[in-house]
Amino acid sequence: MVNSLLNIRLSGFDTIRVASKSRCMSKAQELQAKSFEALPLRRETADIARSVLEFNGKDLSFAERRQLPFLIFDSSLNEHQINFADKVIRNFSDSARFWGLLFKAWLTDFRLENPISNIVITSLRDNFDKLPPFMMDLANRYPIISVTPNFNDTAKALLNKQIPQDDLVFLGFTFDGKITTRLADMILQSCALQLSQRAMSLEELAEFEKYVTCNNFIHESVKLHAMVGLILGAKLRSPSEGVVKGIANLIENNYEDPVIGKGSWPAVPESLGGIKTRNLCLETVVKWRVFRSIALFFNIIEKVAETEHRHQFPIRRDFWIKYFDRGIIKDAWVILGTKAENQMQLLNQQSDEYSGLEWAKLSGGRSDQCALLMKVGNMTVMEFSHSGKVRMWGEKDGSTNFNSSVPRLRQKLYKADNLRAACPSNQMFTHDPGGRWRIAAERCIARLSGQGTKL
Repeated sequence: MVNSLLNIRLSGFDTIRVASKSRCMSKAQELQAKSFEALPLRRETADIARSVLEFNGKDLSFAERRQLPFLIFDSSLNEHQINFADKVIRNFSDSARFWGLLFKAWLTDFRLENPISNIVITSLRDNFDKLPPFMMDLANRYPIISVTPNFNDTAKALLNKQIPQDDLVFLGFTFDGKITTRLADMILQSCALQLSQRAMSLEELAEFEKYVTCNNFIHESVKLHAMVGLILGAKLRSPSEGVVKGIANLIENNYEDPVIGKGSWPAVPESLGGIKTRNLCLETVVKWRVFRSIALFFNIIEKVAETEHRHQFPIRRDFWIKYFDRGIIKDAWVILGTKAENQMQLLNQQSDEYSGLEWAKLSGGRSDQCALLMKVGNMTVMEFSHSGKVRMWGEKDGSTNFNSSVPRLRQKLYKADNLRAACPSNQMFTHDPGGRWRIAAERCIARLSGQGTKL
């Protein structure tokens, strides 16, 4: 079978054609690759470096000589590191094995800021023909011996399943949701950047998720890449889409609350957009949670409320979704009575649609009663289930005052009486069957927040 071919422009090398899917390395190649692994040593690196610098390594054992290509990357040598690296490359590089070991050591380290990175890269390029064939092929496919590597093409290939697994192993990928090498980190960062800059297919999102998660867990080593790539990669999709629900659950299960715990979220380097990108990620997650909270509230109350009240729920849901669609609802928090709590547990057993969504408990009310607290601009809105009144508090009523009686979002437990805090009569509206309450409610929202929506 003839594999499809890709034309890849390589930094510093001629354009070559490589198969989009390579055959697995033969057993001989696997054994050859393992022969270039680092080995443990009994002597300290500083002692070995002193031997090389002062005695030309005359007292070094075979194993210690073999490890020299790895030891030159030890930054603890401080001002001696460059001289040590230079002498090792000049005096101990007469075998082909040396260049294979140096190549592997460079992929393992891959710190462009390392003082010896330019020396190593230049030496590898000058002695390219001394590398084992499979290493030459790897260097021809990816910009791994370039002073200024650009991994855009590599990232695209990764997201489109065009990198053979054998290559991924050499590039530092471990397939367990972690990254342990700087090289893999840079490739994933390039993937995250691409995901954040353009609309991605479901297949590309799923492929990226495979490298930053393991059993729905996001390891600390990939939290930055997962945050930027998954959130911004799905940002343009509707929060009602299954892929967004899945990503929202994943994020909510692995990161702190984006409102009260945002300080724990990863800082974003300027190469990925800095604070602007970080804020956009936080805002997107809050937006998803608002939508999911509204959806959950009406989903639950339709299941636990008496039949006589159910006819009004679609009207109420549509009313608040319109405000959500305009970006006016800044936050939402669901509060469940005991019957609704049981229903929630049943929902989580049936699917994981709301598994990562936080919610609060209601005490002192009917078991089938629920509430939905929302921040609409600077005002606070409280929706009760059944035919209870919707209450609205503006800034003058204490909606932004931490010490006021206006209920606050993010609490774990609420008493029903506290949710009925003092509220001006012209800011409370009973849900009538025909939905006429919406007209007065919209006027009140426009007056208190300065924002309205066309019904």
